[in-house]
Amino acid sequence: MENIEIGDIRGMESNKIAKVILWIGIIEIFLAFIVGIVSGQPESSYDSFHWAIAFTWWVGGFVSGMLFLAFSEVINILHETRYYTYQNYLSHGGERKVEKETASRFESFRPNF
Repeated sequence: MENIEIGDIRGMESNKIAKVILWIGIIEIFLAFIVGIVSGQPESSYDSFHWAIAFTWWVGGFVSGMLFLAFSEVINILHETRYYTYQNYLSHGGERKVEKETASRFESFRPNF
């Protein structure tokens, strides 16, 4: 068994869902900036740029895009935690170290790996 150090994710596959959500967030922030510029354009040559409309698109797109980025990071952290937990399980020979009192009470709830 090889020793896995914290932060060593060379053997871990990447989470595709987290990558998709990350790119959705990045694209959403970029598109909100573009839509804000287009929506803020004056309708006639006598009007000025509509900053309130553009700012609304920019803030809304940034906040919702950052929420997607945050969800992506949460999924990555959960994926890494699952990986390290399983590596720890394997490094102990696949044995569960449970005290006798707890083992008898919860024997039926033991997960099968």
